[in-house]
Amino acid sequence: MAGIVVGALYASGKLHFGKKQVSVPNVTDLTYSEAKETLEDAGLKVERGEKVDSDDVKEGRVARQDPQYRETVDEGTTVTINMSAGKATASVPNLVGRPYDEDSIKALLSKSGFRLDRVVKYEKSDKYEKGQIISQSPEADEVSEKGATVSVVVCSGKKTEKVSVPALIGQPLEKAKTLLKQSGLVLGTPYYEENNVYEKGTVMWQQYDAGTKLKKNSTVNIKISKGSPKTEDPGSPENKNRNEEDDED
Repeated sequence: MAGIVVGALYASGKLHFGKKQVSVPNVTDLTYSEAKETLEDAGLKVERGEKVDSDDVKEGRVARQDPQYRETVDEGTTVTINMSAGKATASVPNLVGRPYDEDSIKALLSKSGFRLDRVVKYEKSDKYEKGQIISQSPEADEVSEKGATVSVVVCSGKKTEKVSVPALIGQPLEKAKTLLKQSGLVLGTPYYEENNVYEKGTVMWQQYDAGTKLKKNSTVNIKISKGSPKTEDPGSPENKNRNEEDDED
């Protein structure tokens, strides 16, 4: 009879030769105070560990526990709980100014834990070259949750494409016309003037200095030399008669 009583007491945990064994309750996703109360009610002690990143558990709730749920431990064992710091974050890398190559941009973002948005926008820009990334969202160095998508805007060309005016002075008319066309400019109506410096048929003046930046397809006016002014021959019949008339007067 005495043996039966002892066995019952041992089974109930009121009498044992070692420490009482308890099963660790699940405190994941509880607040600290809730987890502490639950563990202490189970005969366990609580220790707060470092915060950990978690994609599944909200910030301020238990993300991990050690020993784990349902482990059998001695009564009075200390359970370490780690509170969630929320989703992991990182600084977004700078993409602005980089040539847009989908694979390389994806790889760069992936290293920091981000993804490239599948939708790529294109805009004109005078600051960046065609194909370069002109803006991004989130912006560079902004701290965002890992796994977030980063969208980019890529330059599709210049807003007002500009070209350089070629050097036309001294060039024949046809050559000047060709140079302007090659530069994306249009020849205006040529003006002709007598000139002692430039050969007949060559450009003696251009509306804009060489190297000037103009909008593409702008018109450039020029002046063409007609050659030196004609000088009258004093021995010609016309001048001889004029001289005789002057003498009679």
